[in-house]
Formats: sequence, C-alpha cells, structure tokens
Amino acid sequence: MNMTLDDTDSNIVGVLRTNPRITNKDIAERLDIAESTVAQRIRGMAERNVMRVVAQKHVFSDGYAHVLFLFVNTAGRTVQRVGADISRIDGVFGVSQGIGNPDLFVAARAVSMDDAQRISAQTAHIEGVATVETIPCFRIHKMVSTLGDLANPSRPPTVNPESRNDRIFQAFYEDGRQSNREVSRQLDISEGAIRQRLKAMQQSGEMQFQVVCNPQALGLHTISIMRIATAAKETGEVLERVVALESARFVAEVAGTANVFALLITPDNQSLGDITDNELMSMPGVREVDAQILVANIMHRYYLSHFEAKERIPARK
Repeated sequence: MNMTLDDTDSNIVGVLRTNPRITNKDIAERLDIAESTVAQRIRGMAERNVMRVVAQKHVFSDGYAHVLFLFVNTAGRTVQRVGADISRIDGVFGVSQGIGNPDLFVAARAVSMDDAQRISAQTAHIEGVATVETIPCFRIHKMVSTLGDLANPSRPPTVNPESRNDRIFQAFYEDGRQSNREVSRQLDISEGAIRQRLKAMQQSGEMQFQVVCNPQALGLHTISIMRIATAAKETGEVLERVVALESARFVAEVAGTANVFALLITPDNQSLGDITDNELMSMPGVREVDAQILVANIMHRYYLSHFEAKERIPARK
C-alpha cells in the first residue's frame, strides 16, 4: 500500500498538527486549495492507514498513578506469542520485540504499587516467560504519541457505559475529526453536553486531540530503546538534552544504573548511529549508552500520551 505523502498531503498534516479539529474549509483557505480536495485527501490518508486524528487520554488519567517497564526474556515459545499474551494484561499499553537482551520491552501503567506488582507477577506466570525485570519509572519528561501503526490499530480503551465522558472519548478516539453533532446523534447526548464535556476534559488535561501518523509515511524506519547511565549531578542536564532531540519520543527517569530511558525514532540505522555517537555519547554526564533496535511492535496504545494538565486530572468515578 502506498505510504507516500506528497506535498499536498504533507501540508494538510502540518495544518492538522496545529489544530487537529480545524474544519476542512479553514484548511482549504490556509492552503489555497479546494475544500473537496481537503476532504478527499484526509479520507484517503485514513483509508491508507497513513494518518488519523484521534482523541488521546493522559497516561495518568482514570486513576492511574505509576508507569513501569518490564524487560522480558522468553524460552519455549515464540517471542510474538508471549508478547501477545502479555499485551492482554490489564494496564499494559506497549509491547515491543527487540534484538538481543531482553526479547521484549513492556510498558504498563498501574493505579498503585500493589497493582504494579500484580502486573509483574502476571507477566512472570505467562507460559514462555523465562525472566522478568521490573523497572519503576520515577518521572516522565517526554511522551509524544504522534506515531503509530494505524494498520494494526490500538485496542480501544475500556469504557464505563455509565460514564458520559468515557463514551464521548471513545467516539472521538475512533474518529477525532467527526463533528459534535454526529457524536451527539451516535450517543443520544445533546450537542451542548458534548461540547461542554469536551471543553472540561481538555482544560483539565485529561484528554487532547492529536494527529497520529504511520512512521513509514514520514520516512522513519528505525525504532530503538536507549538505556543511558548518567553521573548523578548531571542527570538533569542530560535529561534536558535528550528531551530536546527531535527523534526522542519518550524520555523518563527510571530506577537502576541506566537511570534514563528513551525511545528514539529515526529514518534509518545510520541516523541512529550518528545520534548515539555524536550526540548522546558526547553529552557531559553520560557514562554509558546501551541501544537496542526494536524489530516488531506487538501492541501500542497510541491513545495514551503525556501532556500538560491545566488543572488537576480528576480521579476516575
């Protein structure tokens, strides 16, 4: 399937990144093209699994308070089958296969430390799991969910049928470009109530709208996990520099000797090598960098992100 973006597609995506809910008419006026062309191009990119506008939840919404990583090695079963079983554990939002040790990188969110232990224990009891190393995340410094395998869509969020907010979020997760009027018709909720609740959820930082693109469409083909060990007194400066890297999509402080964890997405292996050698390794305070290329994305819930909350994110009701 054609993943290429021509200049018109790229320009439309660029406008959508500034305002994912902007009308086709306003896009057409900005780019000086026909409104029908805008509608056709957006529909075509969605059908080709190149780009989609979705609603995203804050990773710490719905009562979740912790993020943890699990490094999993396997034996006796294929890595893909083990990863698929792990992806079904409640709280897991990312499972990727890497080359080398470990076989699988798992990202999960938990409501408490007891819940985190539950996720680790459930992972360890899956057939084919040989070892599990659990790495708590102390602080997320960057989490940008703008890339995803749209041909293998993220499993929809769990919805409480009694929660209007949940139902509204799911509708916009499936299509963030649809109108409030259309969602009102689907859910049998007044258009005014839709508009009011959307505004409240966005102002609180509980949700946002975002453009998600297939990385291949943007010429990004190499995804890697970077485990970085820093000198304690210079960790803050290292974090600032890693966060500033355009290729860094996730950056966090974690437990262990390798105390900075980052996910980089680059055009190719050569680009990754250049960033590792010329930028990461040359940063003052960086003692060691361990890079591991990811070869398969088994599950990625791109509807979860980390963004600034203007108010306190409300607890799940």
